[in-house]
Amino acid sequence: MRVAAALSALALALFAAHEAEALKSPLQYEHEFTAWMKTHHLTFHDALEYARRLETYIENDLLITQHNEEKKWGFTLGHNEYSHLTFDEFKQRLTGLKFPQGYVEERQKMKPSGLFKNVKAPESVDWVAKGGVTPVKNQGMCGSCWAFSTTGAVEGAAFVASGKLTNLSEQELVDCDDNGDMGCNGGLMDHAFEWIENHKGLCSEDEYKYEGKQGVCRKCKPIVKVTGYQDVDANDEQALMAAVAQQPVSVAIEADQREFQFYKSGVFDKTCGTQLDHGVLAVGYGVEDGQKYWKVKNSWGASWGESGYIRMSREVGTPHGQCGIAMAPSYPFATVIKEDEEVFKNESTVAAVQNVGKSPMDYERQFAAWMKDHHLTFHDAVEYARRLKNYIFNDMMITKHNDEKKWGFTLGHNQYSHLSFDEFKQRMTGLKLPAEYIQQRLAKPPTGLFKNVKAPESVDWVTKGGVTPVKNQGMCGSCWAFSTTGAVEGATFVSSGKLPNLSEQELVDCDHNGDMGCNGGLMDHAFDWIEKHGGICSESDYEYHAKAGVCRKCESVVKVTGYQDVDANDEQALKAAVAQQPVSVAIEADQPEFQFYKSGVFDKTCGTQLDHGVLAVGYGVEDGQKYWKVKNSWGATWGENGYIRLSREVGESHGQCGVAMAPSYPFATVINKDEKVVKNLTSLASMVGSSAKISQCGDKSTAAVSFDNLEITPKSPKRGKPITFFGNGDIKHDFDSANFNLVVELAGARVFSHDGKMCGETHIPLPLGLGHIDVHGFKCPMKTGKFSDLKVDVNLPIIAPAGNYEIKLVAGDGNAEDSLFCVHVELDLEFEESQRISRVYEIMAEM
Repeated sequence: MRVAAALSALALALFAAHEAEALKSPLQYEHEFTAWMKTHHLTFHDALEYARRLETYIENDLLITQHNEEKKWGFTLGHNEYSHLTFDEFKQRLTGLKFPQGYVEERQKMKPSGLFKNVKAPESVDWVAKGGVTPVKNQGMCGSCWAFSTTGAVEGAAFVASGKLTNLSEQELVDCDDNGDMGCNGGLMDHAFEWIENHKGLCSEDEYKYEGKQGVCRKCKPIVKVTGYQDVDANDEQALMAAVAQQPVSVAIEADQREFQFYKSGVFDKTCGTQLDHGVLAVGYGVEDGQKYWKVKNSWGASWGESGYIRMSREVGTPHGQCGIAMAPSYPFATVIKEDEEVFKNESTVAAVQNVGKSPMDYERQFAAWMKDHHLTFHDAVEYARRLKNYIFNDMMITKHNDEKKWGFTLGHNQYSHLSFDEFKQRMTGLKLPAEYIQQRLAKPPTGLFKNVKAPESVDWVTKGGVTPVKNQGMCGSCWAFSTTGAVEGATFVSSGKLPNLSEQELVDCDHNGDMGCNGGLMDHAFDWIEKHGGICSESDYEYHAKAGVCRKCESVVKVTGYQDVDANDEQALKAAVAQQPVSVAIEADQPEFQFYKSGVFDKTCGTQLDHGVLAVGYGVEDGQKYWKVKNSWGATWGENGYIRLSREVGESHGQCGVAMAPSYPFATVINKDEKVVKNLTSLASMVGSSAKISQCGDKSTAAVSFDNLEITPKSPKRGKPITFFGNGDIKHDFDSANFNLVVELAGARVFSHDGKMCGETHIPLPLGLGHIDVHGFKCPMKTGKFSDLKVDVNLPIIAPAGNYEIKLVAGDGNAEDSLFCVHVELDLEFEESQRISRVYEIMAEM
């Protein structure tokens, strides 16, 4: 009963934040959202998750309504199964095109083939109407759009060649295609066409069903073969038109427009870019009311768009086409496999066994023991043969490396011995750097932060007790999250003496600050997200599942107050930083030896194409060889109980495998009990209007400072708009520092406090969605005389709960308690409404 009451209160509360824009009543929104949940078979048992999803639904509804009422564009928007997702969540889960570095640029530079130069294409084509397109599918929460574009193109090509429409397996590509593609972490259609050709075919959807997550490759019977593929000339819509007239064509687009999420019908004619991030299938073209369009099959389910399709404007005046559709088209040559063409695939395994020092029987026994140790079974004979072949190849590499004794480290079998290196890379890295990120880091002038610091000869944070046990990211590109939590755990240990075990899954599910869950991320982005979010939860409260899910509520146990980038390409600065605390570092793990590293100092040459986030937890010297001690996230059976030692000071400024190129570390501490907010207050908003009143409290004259003027703007603040306090006056005596204390009260209860320095700029994120405060402080030290440089910005979001926000600023030498000034911000409440809000708090606190 209490939960139901809380849900009702939350629904009304959230509506108030948007009432100025919304035309529907709170009750209408409740009914509408309930009906939507029923249609899409969704239930939110957690009251706060319900509130968060209702708020997102309302915001999305406002976008849809505004777009449709403006009638500015040739398409309409509408609700679908994604109406409860923010656009960041949507993008993270429902795209997945990944190009090799320089691929698009190379395509643009290629000399035109002229293949369709003299071809006159018909005025309109529709392969759906011709029967050459299978029903619309749904990639789900997996970045596998490339696989759906691939199967669609192969299905179409096979239909043209044989007159038969086959329904092919995307899951086989997700699980098995190791030709540069990365399952749910992205891929490219050309790579997949090539893999199918080399693999001698692709199986049916019926035999190898789609699961929306990556699994172990298994055997199936191919029913269609690919004999090659053709890239259509880039930036030539006439060539693309002729190609589509011939058969369905795989195309890449930029789907990075919020309107894509809710496209319903019409011709999508809004300007979009050319940062290609989504693979789809061009299945036709035509003209409607004078508007030329492409008909495109998507992989977001039949409830999206025009029964799963989108029409995109054609010949828009730019060579790359709408959303870059003409930049990288391609199509395969394919046909149905006849019964007498079936291929048995384990012949290469037999050949491999005959060419090694051990007998086939030796290898079978060795592989059987390995499978038993790692609890793996391959019931399918062909899959067993494939895995045995990988094991043999890997064993030969391990044996050769160790026999040569050329390097300072050894290799050994581990839980990844059945994987090819391409499969391993695809699943076990995940660092994603923004464009130009490294160049910007390298161009930054040195801070000199550790210039005069003499670091000890060796450090080991593991033996100091500042590192949690080694974890395993599993088949998810979340290394960045593990590097982040390790650094925050270490920083917390240094600041408080307590070692928390923090949640990577919360980052995978919730961090949309440029990070993409299992599709990669960056540690700096994650530090920033934790700071703005008000903290991060424990591993026990939010356990790891190795796949992206819906963000859920938990109680933060550690907060981050900032982070510091270590000067790039400076191993001495990195050494000093690691002596201070564990440091997040990025490396290139693109060496086969990484897969089977066992022990010693990894001193083999490697590159600087950073693709993996790890944690530097120490350094030292062994037999004259300097090394970094690095914690990985590939489980404790890998390496030295989950760690690797990388050679240090190798003569290159970037360090071994780029370890010194982009290090960073956070400032963090345990959240004290008096800082924790009453449970479940997130996303509560006032049930009344969004106005606020401000009153100044305390004396404007203290022992340290006298204010001549204290301005508060605007005079009638609103939620969602910043409130600024600006002061000037006299400093009565010199002081070296200025401290402040911030207290937040809601419904009469103190729920948050913070102490900090008021010299320079300070950003204070408030917990649980309450907004943030920016203090633009004194230019310390301060001398006696006039001042005019004190400003405080309070940003209360539109969903800020009603209550009193008290800001009390304290100045002195670090111990003084003289108030500079005190301000109350009170969101207007009548007595009865105040009582009702308080009752909501009580209900939520008791749930």
